Amino acid sequence: MTDPTRPLLVVYVAWHPGFAEGAWIAEALRKHFRRELYENVAGGTGLSVLFRSVSPSGTNVPLPIDLNEAETTAVVVLADPHTANDDEWLRYIHALAEQTEAAGLGARVFPVAIEQSALLALDIAEQALRWDYWDGSTEERQQQLVGELAYEFSRMLRHYLEHLKRPAEDENALEGYLRKVQVFLSHSKHDNDGEKIACAIRERLQAGHGLSSFFDVHDIPAGLRFNKVLLQQVRVSAMVAIHTDSYSSREWCRQEVIEAKPALYPYK
Repeated sequence: MTDPTRPLLVVYVAWHPGFAEGAWIAEALRKHFRRELYENVAGGTGLSVLFRSVSPSGTNVPLPIDLNEAETTAVVVLADPHTANDDEWLRYIHALAEQTEAAGLGARVFPVAIEQSALLALDIAEQALRWDYWDGSTEERQQQLVGELAYEFSRMLRHYLEHLKRPAEDENALEGYLRKVQVFLSHSKHDNDGEKIACAIRERLQAGHGLSSFFDVHDIPAGLRFNKVLLQQVRVSAMVAIHTDSYSSREWCRQEVIEAKPALYPYK
């Protein structure tokens, strides 16, 4: 049973105040997941993104995080040498890791290794996102981090929705959490760009995380009804709507969007 007064997902970004780039990275994440870039289209609404860096008076670490304030919670930890060399910060992050582990798969710490030495000092079991391995400028790495986190948040939310169906599941639910997120590429074939863009996105998805994708006629088994399979896949996928010139005029494209919207909040 969900609580309608609580947000579905809250994102926290934590970084040591000595890490100057931490504020820029955190702000880039906030702008993306708050959707300020799309405020003319979507009204600027989006996920709550909260910061944990500045310490309150009399302490050397930020305020604690209350996992009960949201249905699911993601804590992004930017681990740099300042973090690694501060024992109080290390204890703070270890406590967060233990707290989220006890809460189940609906709350996660996502370590981001700014440098390998920081990851070694952190010494937590969680798999890290390896900023230190990525090429490019800070801005390019920020974009890669946004993409990596968007995927991980989707995986966590999918598990949460599945858990609502089967709340009695135990740790065997990890198997479901580990399944690839399927992306439904909704596009129109009635202009020059829709299918071309869909193909390019599919190639990119498979070259990265190896995400599973659904590409209409290419992925519908022979002998099955097109419309039945299509709408079923929309309901179990993260849908990307490729809005080219003819998209809104195509009946099936409109139907796919209509089917996808109820899947966001299927339980009360």
